[in-house]
Amino acid sequence: MVVIGSSGVIGRRLVEVLQARGHDALAAAPSSGVDILTGRGLLAVLRGAQVVIDVASSRSFAGDALRSFFFETSTRNMLASGIAADIQHYVALALVPAQARLVESAHLPYTVLRAHEGDDVDELAEALANVAEAAPRHEVLSLDDALLPLSYAAAPRCACARA
Repeated sequence: MVVIGSSGVIGRRLVEVLQARGHDALAAAPSSGVDILTGRGLLAVLRGAQVVIDVASSRSFAGDALRSFFFETSTRNMLASGIAADIQHYVALALVPAQARLVESAHLPYTVLRAHEGDDVDELAEALANVAEAAPRHEVLSLDDALLPLSYAAAPRCACARA
């Protein structure tokens, strides 16, 4: 599994949760040569991965217009690279509605987790791990939905999930 945005608070915690569950979680961030705004390094880091988890965020973009630009541009770049790398499950933590819409319209198996200001980081990391271990849902989930692993039990498991 590749975690995009692994240098942030949620991304770091998510990598810890995935590793504790026995997964190889590849941390992708600017410090590892991945630039989601330009797309540099994305395809290389996604090749061979079955699941990509997008928890990218940026505090450096103030204002709604710049924030929307960041999420729309980076999401488009990640989706294009995900398609080229034949990703089997694109998991996104959606912080803005446009981001969720882009993922829904892409030609990739996906699950989106809708986040809100003030959501608990540990709960988000656990929920994202649950979603990443399950088969793509092709829907947008709330945090409460994704925290219930039993709701995923009936779904076919992704080949990347630990047995």
